Amino acid sequence: MPVHVPASSVHFNLKRYFPGRNREAGFTLLEILVAFIIAAIALAVLFGGAVEGLRASRTALGCEEAVARAHSHLAAARVTPLPGDTSGDDGSGYRWRLLVRAVDSFRQPQSRQTPPPPGVTLYAITVWISWREAGRTREVRLDSESLVPDRPTSPSPAAAKG
Repeated sequence: MPVHVPASSVHFNLKRYFPGRNREAGFTLLEILVAFIIAAIALAVLFGGAVEGLRASRTALGCEEAVARAHSHLAAARVTPLPGDTSGDDGSGYRWRLLVRAVDSFRQPQSRQTPPPPGVTLYAITVWISWREAGRTREVRLDSESLVPDRPTSPSPAAAKG
């Protein structure tokens, strides 16, 4: 036959396990609010860091694209440099500017040869690629120099006959 024990006698003495608290002890509303505020601040900081990381990644990707475009313009300008300042739209929000200027010419001393020996010209080449990102204009600049042989001059028809 089962023994019936009154419910009032079946309880743990919480004061023995948790001194300073009574058996109805739990978190107060203030403690829960403070924990929630701390968690919200931590999440806001983590979210801000993630957003800043994405922004930095997008900026790095834009710079990488601009450098690749600048290298392309620089390679084309080094093959046949035409002195001057030109610019244009490169597509996808990128704009380019190319400045080519002759810095110096080198000629071999002329002897009695006909035609005179060709020389070389040193060109300074600068390429700028700019684009808009997050309300700001960003820009990449590459500088280079190119040493290009002058085109040989053909002898005049009178000199060829004589």
